Amino acid sequence: MGLNVQDLDESLARWQAAGVPVAHSGAPFPQAWVETPGGLLIEILQTPDQEHPIQHHHVHYYVPEADIPVAQQWYAEVFEVVPGMRGRFDAADIPGANLTFSAADGELDGTRGRVLDHVGFEVEDLGAFCRRVEERSDVELDRPCERDPITGQMRAYLYDPWGTYLAVTERP
Repeated sequence: MGLNVQDLDESLARWQAAGVPVAHSGAPFPQAWVETPGGLLIEILQTPDQEHPIQHHHVHYYVPEADIPVAQQWYAEVFEVVPGMRGRFDAADIPGANLTFSAADGELDGTRGRVLDHVGFEVEDLGAFCRRVEERSDVELDRPCERDPITGQMRAYLYDPWGTYLAVTERP
């Protein structure tokens, strides 16, 4: 996943002082990596003019190289994202985030139960979303559209064809 910060050096110094492993990427632009205790690498990019000191930017989806355009199209159809490019990467944009598609090295492992268990999406009408995706032959809801008894939030869960577990909630 990727985050944007207003000041990369200040952010890295603060995280390093807290014992978080950090490393500059060596790229010709302000980019670094932070590693979580579970081994998740988080890409950090500098965007000085953003509104908040830190904010979400993108999620990397690793799929077989031949599947990159297929994955981009699948997300465009299922989540109505806008396909495009992010630098040299095939990508898709949704409000507030970018989905970046890259070639996987080796076998794919699903995300469920791992350090990054799932990726979350918000939709305006979860019932309509669930009805629409259930008509597809390549989508099966893992957990159907349901209301959380504690929070009252509507949610559903599914897998993409490459094993990424996806939580879909209804925007309040």
